[in-house]
Amino acid sequence: MRSILIFSACLLAGSADARQCLLNGEEVNPDNGSTTAGKTGVMSCHRDDGSLWYEQALQNGEHLGLDRFHDDDGSVRERHVNAQGNTEGMAREWYPNGQLKREGEYRNADAIGVHRNFFADGEPQSLNVYPVADKPAAVAIEWDAQGRLRRLSCAQQSLIEDDLTLCGHQSEVVTKLVDQRGQVQERRTLKAGRTLRSDFLSDGERLAGSIEYTPDGRIERQFHDNGEPARELVVADGYAVRRQEWYMNGALKLRTTQEARERQARSVDERFRDDGTLAEIEHKLDGKTQRRERYDAKGGLVEDWEHAPAGHVSRHRKFDGQGGLLLDEELYPDGSRKVLKAEAEIGGS
Repeated sequence: MRSILIFSACLLAGSADARQCLLNGEEVNPDNGSTTAGKTGVMSCHRDDGSLWYEQALQNGEHLGLDRFHDDDGSVRERHVNAQGNTEGMAREWYPNGQLKREGEYRNADAIGVHRNFFADGEPQSLNVYPVADKPAAVAIEWDAQGRLRRLSCAQQSLIEDDLTLCGHQSEVVTKLVDQRGQVQERRTLKAGRTLRSDFLSDGERLAGSIEYTPDGRIERQFHDNGEPARELVVADGYAVRRQEWYMNGALKLRTTQEARERQARSVDERFRDDGTLAEIEHKLDGKTQRRERYDAKGGLVEDWEHAPAGHVSRHRKFDGQGGLLLDEELYPDGSRKVLKAEAEIGGS
């Protein structure tokens, strides 16, 4: 927003090299305040080749109002400054061919209202709407040189005619955004300025990921190169409540469910083989493992581990898949263990 201020510094730095500056038809020296003291008007300074360099408005000898700079290539930058030396009011810039390059209003150097940028052929390049000074743009739109949409940020109500259709203020709409190569990188579904869903594309065609917005959160998805789902994250009220992963063959690989709580949340991880059978279940509290269970391909429990509050495994058991106990042992933090029941003992009883 403050980029236009930069060229005023160039004016001041270059004024010492100006061959001639005129104010109300009289020659003045910007470096000698006595020549401009108390004077009002527009001071024009020319380069040594006679070309117009810059123009500055003075009021009672102080720079206040117009500040216009003419570049060597013919481009022009113009703004107005206030008593603090900050941009106030409209600021504009033109290409060497006279085509408007950018324009926007400022309030004590902060952008306000509608700001537009244009390509050299006059086609729109970007549009930003600032309803409140010193705040981010509520609407931001950017196009490429071919008129394709590159960036879009919407407000919940229409602020300008340009956002009516793009932001879905008239009806639900699917808007496409392109990358620097011009390939579609996102399909965004909007209604009344709100994004309902975003589909992210790879190489302009393959669906690589998506975000679906729900009343209480969102669902994020990623996809394998073959189009099968790869990962899914469900967020509710700001907390991740479910995660899922899949193999490329479409079989479920991992499912994590979690309580939507900030502290001491309980979660369960279920891991599956690529044929879809359950392989392992892990119970956690606040991210720390409490119990882990391993299953055979037929769904029978074959092994489990219990963890002490300190984190180490405190009990380990093995089963025969039909519920029969093969091994039961306690484990201690120093690495020692106590066998409560072993397979030989159980078989001989």
